[in-house]
Amino acid sequence: KFELEKSKELDRNIRNPKSQESIKLSDYFIRVIYMDKLGFLWIGTGGEGLFQITPGSLNKGNYTVYRRDPENPQSIGGDSIYSIHEDPTGTIWIGTGAGGISLLTPENREKGNFIHKRHNDNDPNSLSHNFVRIIYGDSRGTIWVGTYSGGLNRYDRKKNRFIRYTYSDSNPEGISSNCVLVILEGGDGVLWVGTCDAGLNKFDRKTETFKRYVREDGLPDNTIYGLLEDNQNNLWISTKKGLAKFSPRTEAFVCFSEKDGIQDNEFNGLACFKNPDNGQLYFGGIHGITTFFPENIKKNTYVPPVKIISFDVLNKEFGRIPVEDNSEFKLSYRDYMFSFEFVALDFTDPRKNMFSYRLEEFDRDWIYTDWSNRRATFTNIPPGRYTFRVRGSNNHGVWNDQGIAVHIFIEPPFWQTWWFRIAVILIFSFFILALHKKRMQNLRIRLKTENEISRIYAKSKITSREIEIIALLQKRKNYRQIEDELFISYHTVKNHIHNIFKKLGVNNRAELIYYLKSIEDEVKKEI
Repeated sequence: KFELEKSKELDRNIRNPKSQESIKLSDYFIRVIYMDKLGFLWIGTGGEGLFQITPGSLNKGNYTVYRRDPENPQSIGGDSIYSIHEDPTGTIWIGTGAGGISLLTPENREKGNFIHKRHNDNDPNSLSHNFVRIIYGDSRGTIWVGTYSGGLNRYDRKKNRFIRYTYSDSNPEGISSNCVLVILEGGDGVLWVGTCDAGLNKFDRKTETFKRYVREDGLPDNTIYGLLEDNQNNLWISTKKGLAKFSPRTEAFVCFSEKDGIQDNEFNGLACFKNPDNGQLYFGGIHGITTFFPENIKKNTYVPPVKIISFDVLNKEFGRIPVEDNSEFKLSYRDYMFSFEFVALDFTDPRKNMFSYRLEEFDRDWIYTDWSNRRATFTNIPPGRYTFRVRGSNNHGVWNDQGIAVHIFIEPPFWQTWWFRIAVILIFSFFILALHKKRMQNLRIRLKTENEISRIYAKSKITSREIEIIALLQKRKNYRQIEDELFISYHTVKNHIHNIFKKLGVNNRAELIYYLKSIEDEVKKEI
């Protein structure tokens, strides 16, 4: 079980041996406490600088305070302290809220002279941002720096430079956010990075890429406040909305809330500690400290049945309620909107039950949701056959992967049916065939008519010039127009027309046109 311990004030009076000034630590906003290898206690405050307390003198009251002095470039970079770390050389790294990193080397401790590492707009190898939230040293001696809005930095000691890892919309394998709150190296050497708004990141040192874990993957919230690893290599993650246990091997989350006994759903940044002697974990929050032995926290292994409790079409109930597994429903294309409501039958803590669903043949990926939105709505789905599947989990992330399935057939409108399409194809084919047949018939009539007229012209000894004139007469051309088109005199035109009428046995233009039309009519009758 989880145990709660109410926070107690550090109500100690300590004295500065140089000024004999006595202070009370409980009067200060303390952000971070760190003990170095020599036993010195370092206390970082939220605006009053850095306190160094001599080993064994907490009760005696001996301390040194470091505050920023604008007139002294070797003073500490800022009075708001967020992180303290000692590297293998004995150098103390101080992360400040506005002044970057201040380093106190062993040889400079006596004088209190700091070396600074800050952001430089003109130097891509400088610190990415001056607001430092976390400084972390891994097992290889590498220093990692998390900033408020400059992402993650890795310090290259040999080249005295920082390598930056920043967020980019175009890089899905990059870090998920530029706001880094917590860093932890697992027992297997994997580096884990928690952000203030975009979940947890797993860093691959070989490829220098990140894998992201967010709320949709099972995290209680995307704001990560603390990271600890238990003796079974599981990660324990404190967030803005609860505590989570994460198995890196299975990538499964188990979430715990205030109902499970933790102090509150909201924890505090970096307020976490693991007792190296017995593995007990401590997480600080807004209402005290949650402490527990990880091996004593039992997981709910019950696999919850999943049920569809309603199926609505156009916001009206449809079919059998509740819907059985593998039920089949037939809808019209006019049913442009339908929805399913579902539940997971585990009542340990129903608000933590999670769901995933998809409409197969339509959705490519699973869609995840929680207890507050247990309804899947679909609109304007094309006609066809679909299978709706929904899966559910209990409060500890144990999933019913089989879930429940419902088969949907959306009937198409008549103009999208197979028989209508075949009918259209047949009608169109018949039309094309009839059109072709008519065209070929007209072609035969035209050719035979032309042959018959040519025969008559030859028999009547119609000259080529007279044939040209006949064609113009058929187009209703008068004598003057014929004269202009053929470049012959008006008198010659009259003579030719007179000869044409005489040879063909007609008296005028109208009888000529009727005579030629009658030849075409006779040919049509024959064909």
